[in-house]
Amino acid sequence: SIRRRHTICIGDLLSDVCSSDLFEAGSWAEGTKDVIDMQYTKETCMAILRHIYCCENNVTTDNALELFDASVFYQLSLLRDATVRFLKTRISHHTIFAVLHAALLYNDRSLTDHCVAFARQTNIMSDVLYSDELCKIPYDVLLLLVEEAVIDSDLNILKNVHRWCLANAKEGEVQSKLSKFLKFINFTKMSGEELSIVEGMGIVPVDVLYSAFKNKVLGVGEAMQRRGAIHLRWDETREASCYEGENYLRKRSYDDGWDVVVALNKFSKGKHYWVFTIHELKQQHDCLVGVTQCRTPPQTDPFLADDKGTVFYEPCCNKVRATGAAVTKHTERDDWLDSASTDIGISLNFDDSTISFYHHASKTLLYTVTRAPLPTPLYPYAAVYYIANGGVSMSDTTTYPSDRTTYHGLCDSCGSKSPLMRSPSSKPRATTSPSAG
Repeated sequence: SIRRRHTICIGDLLSDVCSSDLFEAGSWAEGTKDVIDMQYTKETCMAILRHIYCCENNVTTDNALELFDASVFYQLSLLRDATVRFLKTRISHHTIFAVLHAALLYNDRSLTDHCVAFARQTNIMSDVLYSDELCKIPYDVLLLLVEEAVIDSDLNILKNVHRWCLANAKEGEVQSKLSKFLKFINFTKMSGEELSIVEGMGIVPVDVLYSAFKNKVLGVGEAMQRRGAIHLRWDETREASCYEGENYLRKRSYDDGWDVVVALNKFSKGKHYWVFTIHELKQQHDCLVGVTQCRTPPQTDPFLADDKGTVFYEPCCNKVRATGAAVTKHTERDDWLDSASTDIGISLNFDDSTISFYHHASKTLLYTVTRAPLPTPLYPYAAVYYIANGGVSMSDTTTYPSDRTTYHGLCDSCGSKSPLMRSPSSKPRATTSPSAG
């Protein structure tokens, strides 16, 4: 058969190239044309041609999003895979929304999951939710992040997504846009005061509120569950000798000293709650759990350190150490101390400058530590001493404290930018081959 030599037209640039099976396919419009008009920048077009003819993947920060678009348009699966791998390595606070928008636009589940995991790990939405940047986030991206990565009260989420709708929806479309977010708002968890505020806002239809409480009473369903949470992980590089995996630490060496470990996660604002589980406590004064401001705490006796940035709880004797802070003990109850294992919940509240310790199973508030303001950032912290003990594990994720309304005292008061910042076009050029003609 006769093979064509195509001329690629890139703006005013004409480039005579060898024929390609890509454009010879009968179902492609380009298959019968001598001149192919590629609607991309010169740099992106050259990257496409190098991939087609030389099997090269020249993905850069400058062309990554446009090359992702082009790889979908021309159905270049290998180039698409290379672009996705590159984008995953470039996720940051500055690029995540543009990259996630592209991932949703082109239905790339792997890249979407990677972006959501980053949002959860960094708790990026705790800052963005209250900033002007919120109104710049694409609709589909914000809708997904509200479901997957926002940790805040239902009222605060409602207020801020309404702010987004006012800034982005066309006249007459605010209510329809807002309705998509309402399915993630659990009105039945709001206090009477919060419901009064919602009523005063006048943005939630009465039938929506009625259905929420009716379904709650009848037990036929509630609001769709938001899965927002920060994925907690120990820093395995800090003290590898005691890391057992699955967020589990246990003393494994016979040396006479403390193994001190912190999590990779850092907290600087908002409200957060997580649980430490102490396993098989056979020796007293073995295990400490809490928070620390020190990213790399010294492997020394925590009781001897004069560290105002570290607050820890000692399960064996129900005591808290918090240098330079006000400590309030809420109960004399200590019957769980006779148990070999126990769960200690920690509430970190930057809004009222408190760190609270709970007996998780009985929902009993043990201690409140107050220091205004709290030092930042703070990392989850644990220290283990005796090899004979079972160690300590940390919950996989955080939760928002207001979800635990039965916990006494917990809810008493309710420059130049990278090209990756540019979002792709609002509509994909193609998800299948271009039609002939």
